[in-house]
Amino acid sequence: MEFLEGHHHEVLVVLVPPGSSGPTGTVKITRASEHSPRLENEARALQTLAGLDIANGRIPTPWFSGDHAGRAIVGEAFVDGAPFRTRARWDPGCPHLADAVGWLTDLAVATRRDVPATAVREALLDLLARYAGIHGPAAAEVDQLRAIFDRVGDIEEPFPSVFQHGDPGIWNLLVDRGDRTVFLDWEAAEADGLPLWDLFYFFRSYAVGAARKAGTRDPVEGAARHMVDGSPLADRLIEAAAAYRAAVGLPAAAVEPLALGCWVHRSLKEAMRSTPERLGSGTSVRFLRHMLERRTAPTLARLYGGEA
Repeated sequence: MEFLEGHHHEVLVVLVPPGSSGPTGTVKITRASEHSPRLENEARALQTLAGLDIANGRIPTPWFSGDHAGRAIVGEAFVDGAPFRTRARWDPGCPHLADAVGWLTDLAVATRRDVPATAVREALLDLLARYAGIHGPAAAEVDQLRAIFDRVGDIEEPFPSVFQHGDPGIWNLLVDRGDRTVFLDWEAAEADGLPLWDLFYFFRSYAVGAARKAGTRDPVEGAARHMVDGSPLADRLIEAAAAYRAAVGLPAAAVEPLALGCWVHRSLKEAMRSTPERLGSGTSVRFLRHMLERRTAPTLARLYGGEA
């Protein structure tokens, strides 16, 4: 048995039975009761997904969950794999990029259910109100986002909600011995999440990694290089988003509101870990504003237009 630090709010215990050639499981324990809801959410997510065929080998197998002295405990089978960032090729033809994008699409298809477009519009407007209260954006920025989010209510086609990982950055991914992507850390999972958000968030983390490999250190500049400006990786994003839309049945008119709503949502999460004086320097709020300024950039025009 080995104790590791894990996240700042939990301790990770790696189980290595006597005579075993390696670890067989992990146990996560929250450091304090206030952190328990997130770990309890992971336990629910893994239990829900464990019954789906697509989950086989793609998520940690849940063993047990409970609490001790008010602290959540979750046991999971050990995942034998290498960090995604050590296996990625950082180009649009990377097989691990394709595998991760493909599985996120499969997850959306397997868990989709129709919800009223008006409910999605209200959810986006609620996020916008919270964003305005925390980040204090200019009135013109709020008006622009409100007009974009309002358009969702005009969509007449069925609007899918999907099971959402919530934090599928490359740091939460492993590549197993069969070259399959495994998605870890489901603490931010949403059973009724919004489509494309996992795809966009994963792709941004991959784009930042690719840009850093090429020498660009600023994450917003790196993400914009491959998600706003034209590049072969931008072409891959457009292709992946179009395939996702077609598979899950998402109207093209929803792409821009969802793309911008994704970064509004992420900026609120970042604000929880920030100080008041640093709110405006968060990666997501800066990326959101860059996307608003460059709405007519070629990559975004193709993405929002539903180009394949």
